[in-house]
Amino acid sequence: SKRSPAKAKEDDKKGEYNYLKLDELLEAEKDRVYLFAVILDCSAPYYMPATSKYVCTIKLIDETICQGLSHKSEPEYLTTTIFGKNADDLPQPTKVGSIIRIHRGQTKKHKEGMQLNCDIGIKGAWLLFDPLDGQTPIAQTGKKYTFTC
Repeated sequence: SKRSPAKAKEDDKKGEYNYLKLDELLEAEKDRVYLFAVILDCSAPYYMPATSKYVCTIKLIDETICQGLSHKSEPEYLTTTIFGKNADDLPQPTKVGSIIRIHRGQTKKHKEGMQLNCDIGIKGAWLLFDPLDGQTPIAQTGKKYTFTC
């Protein structure tokens, strides 16, 4: 996705989201990314004094990045860090395979590769879906959400 930050903000206001596959997030640092992915693993929320926020770390996969299927040069999952003012702001999936939608995430170079960050305090948002009934969110940030086609 080669959208400028201004174009991304404009699309966001219109409710037009350009959902990316995980392998597209490995290309370069990006602001305001949107995606759906499968949760492979998730840490319990913990407090990080350096940021004065709660954090959880999630391993995400999709059809483009997946353990055993990725090329040797690609990671087997995308590490994602979600920040929130309170532990309750963070996703707490109950099972592997839960689906997460992330809005307004940001990719950053971290160590040897890319990492996705989503800060709830800076307009980041997520929805969590049960893998067996993926139509209605089972948890979310905020009180409302939208779906657009």
